[in-house]
Amino acid sequence: MIYMKRLRMNKGITMKKLGELVGVSESAISQYENLKRRPEYETLLRLCEELGCSAPDLFRDESEIIKRDDDYYDLIEELQLLRDREDLRGLLRASSRQKPSTVKKVQEMFEAMEEG
Repeated sequence: MIYMKRLRMNKGITMKKLGELVGVSESAISQYENLKRRPEYETLLRLCEELGCSAPDLFRDESEIIKRDDDYYDLIEELQLLRDREDLRGLLRASSRQKPSTVKKVQEMFEAMEEG
């Protein structure tokens, strides 16, 4: 059983009610809980809000994190950062207009700042 189901049950919320709260069907909630389908980003945020947890925690096994597509979950965490920080959104907008080589140089500069 993944953590999402435990959180839902601990709150006394049915799959149908959780689906209504986040704007998806009961069937979709069941598929999320059984790892047969991934929620869209906005749905994921609403699930976390309703269940009071973070995105990575939502799909935890009771004893360990279930093997999953790390790129998907890394992207979710990055999107949450962008949602919460206007300065990072501005940086992303500015960098999207640059050549890849320029973006790479700026990235290397940031990495060098972290090291020293």
